[in-house]
Amino acid sequence: MSLAGGAEQISLLRTAIARIEAGAQAGGLDETSRAQRRSAFFELAPAAPVDRGAAAGFAMALAARFARAQNGPVLWIAEDFALSEWGAPYGPGLAAYGLGWRDFTLMRLARRADVWLAMEEAIRARAFAAIIAEPSSLAGADCPNLVRRLAMGARAAGARAILLRPPANERAPF
Repeated sequence: MSLAGGAEQISLLRTAIARIEAGAQAGGLDETSRAQRRSAFFELAPAAPVDRGAAAGFAMALAARFARAQNGPVLWIAEDFALSEWGAPYGPGLAAYGLGWRDFTLMRLARRADVWLAMEEAIRARAFAAIIAEPSSLAGADCPNLVRRLAMGARAAGARAILLRPPANERAPF
């Protein structure tokens, strides 16, 4: 490719970006573009088991911020083993994040596969300001594909989803 061709492509890109920004400022984005700008998929991974509480607190702070921005509820999906091992969200502590009991739902599931399915369905439902998933482990060869699929689903639906990963140096429970 010649330098002239590169300069021409850069000029075309700048023009396209300016057109997109002008449409966004004028409210001219289509529904898909607006949803993608609202969407987010976060993966929070504590460095060690002792950092698990801090990661959960940060996940709740993000979710509460999204809930206030959208005036919507938060869904926390957790595997029973994860809740028994690391603890459950503390009901009275929700007020510290500005969430009332009507703004928060905790879904306890027995199997890790059900956590993935519930998160995927919650993302598609578009009914929550934020969705947090807490599996007990990310073991399994299919896990990277599941996480990628959830991230793409959140982007397509305009959802805000948070995956609270187990600490990297912790063994899978089974």
